[in-house]
Amino acid sequence: MIKTLITDPQSGIQAAVKSDGGIFPNSLAVATRDMLSYSPNVWYLTSETTGSAMNINATAGTSYDLVHDGIDTVVWTGSTITGTAWTFNSTTVHHSGTHSDYSNTASNNAVTQFAKGSSLNLNNYAQLTGWIYITYWNKPISDIQIQIYGWDTDTGLMVGNTINLSSYITISTLNSWQKFTIALSDLGLVGGSIDSIRFKTIVATGTLKFYIDDLQFVQNSVGAYNITEFDIYPPGGYWTFIYGAIFGFVDNISTSLTDGTMPKLSYDSLLGIKPDTGIVINRHNAGVTTTTFIMKTLFDLLMWGNTTMNYGYDGTTAFLILRRHYDKPLILKSEFGDYLSATISDDYSALSRMNIAVWGAIVDAKSLKGDKLI
Repeated sequence: MIKTLITDPQSGIQAAVKSDGGIFPNSLAVATRDMLSYSPNVWYLTSETTGSAMNINATAGTSYDLVHDGIDTVVWTGSTITGTAWTFNSTTVHHSGTHSDYSNTASNNAVTQFAKGSSLNLNNYAQLTGWIYITYWNKPISDIQIQIYGWDTDTGLMVGNTINLSSYITISTLNSWQKFTIALSDLGLVGGSIDSIRFKTIVATGTLKFYIDDLQFVQNSVGAYNITEFDIYPPGGYWTFIYGAIFGFVDNISTSLTDGTMPKLSYDSLLGIKPDTGIVINRHNAGVTTTTFIMKTLFDLLMWGNTTMNYGYDGTTAFLILRRHYDKPLILKSEFGDYLSATISDDYSALSRMNIAVWGAIVDAKSLKGDKLI
């Protein structure tokens, strides 16, 4: 017989068998308690310019510098630096005009360049926009990237930062044009100058095929906020556990159906708003964007899973509230600079109100004593 004792190493107190004469005689009573202290709360995602109000015109200006559109217009020159060559005047599909740029079976570390031939001063520019049409993005998706970055052909050096385009689009959407909007701050190009822009494909395994059209640098907008990021950071020295998100929309729109038993809510809009880019939601961990979700329509959010919907209409104004519940808490750690962001670049000013909030709890990171929670 092996005799086992459960003993506290500090107090020396031993666990004892409890006999209550019930259905579990001579059993070991076990009790546990959470060592962490939680402070529940609800937080709005906010921006520096508009607070929690997201019903703004976040579009850029109408003036732009066209980079490439499949040579419908003679602008910047496309060329292959390394790897599989693109077709710079494909007629198969196009967002506008009659041509687009096609990357057929992109190779690993292939680099394609669009060169202006002279320097472009980006002082008055806000974003890089374009349209992508993906025909094949093979699994595993984490092994495939489309990177974009600025370049200086005179120095032969990269300018700014590299971004991964999958953080700005829905890679599971195939055979349909998607607009991407990249803030120049993401590219590290605010106030800088470049003479070319480069695309680099990372295809460790699998296959990648796509078209690009109407690539352009867009100037700042007068009378609009331009691309705006709303975010939430954990307080310094703390972790934030997020259990879910709340999306709220209000507008003067009729959502009633005559003799209907269901509300008149279009699946392909947000209370009548049909954005080009959509609300881009990103989770950032230790400087890396780890999760991306793009919401353009009511259907997008409902397909996210674990989503409940509430709605109402008073004869003039309709509201729509959607709650997304996470199966596991999303943890933001202050020591790593983690945060959650929602970026908009479309015009939502027609809505009476639009907000995103999250609910969860704050935990004192100092009490974790180096424990690794994921």
